[in-house]
Amino acid sequence: MQKNLYFRNVLRRRNILGDALLGFFLAFASYPRLLLEVFIRRNFGDRYFSLASVIGIVAFFLFFPLLLWKIYASAFKHVSIWEMFKQAPGIYIFLCIFLAVGIWHHLQIRQGPSVFNFEKFSLSAGDIHPLFFKIQPFGKKPSVRLIETVYEPLFFLIIGWIISKLDTIVGYLIITASIFYALGYLGAYKRGDDFVKDKIDEMIMNGEMENAFVNDEDNNKKGVRFRAEKPSSRDMRSDLAKEFVIEGEEAADAI
Repeated sequence: MQKNLYFRNVLRRRNILGDALLGFFLAFASYPRLLLEVFIRRNFGDRYFSLASVIGIVAFFLFFPLLLWKIYASAFKHVSIWEMFKQAPGIYIFLCIFLAVGIWHHLQIRQGPSVFNFEKFSLSAGDIHPLFFKIQPFGKKPSVRLIETVYEPLFFLIIGWIISKLDTIVGYLIITASIFYALGYLGAYKRGDDFVKDKIDEMIMNGEMENAFVNDEDNNKKGVRFRAEKPSSRDMRSDLAKEFVIEGEEAADAI
């Protein structure tokens, strides 16, 4: 394993604010995504799906209306808690179904293959429903990326729109969650793309080291440039270039 110190310390600059926002957004989007994924996927990894998260979502939607009721009731003394619940019965029916499905997934995971026996990826996002692979408007099998960022959220967006005609609160909840569903996976793929690009760029830089640094060819065909003062002697540049790439245990500890 080789690591290029110039790439990692000079070129590979991080957008600290952007990374923080992306990390926060991915973490936040996971809950709206969970709200929908349980209905169309199965065989989740035990570290991806958590019954505690399901219970947390249910508790939030149970107690948040109660908080609103207390605020509302303080201004309007005649409002009863029963009247508050009667305003949105659909949301509680939806939460009961969500909790029941969540418990089913939890039991399925417990009965499934063990992670410790290398039989299951603990962070698996579950199996995509086969029907999504059959949606081929241009006669080509859709990629997993297309399904996760477009087909699945679009499916829930349509479902939410239909339900909103019958129950506004539940419908708009599903619509909102479907938007976060899409954005969450778009963010995950953005992070994955950046990781792969980093590895490719580092490999290219290692391969072009002699042309770009030793031979001082700033206009090499792959666009690799070293923005630094270089020794005038080619032999010295060659010796110095060897220090840019580290291997073995030293590479594993490099930043």
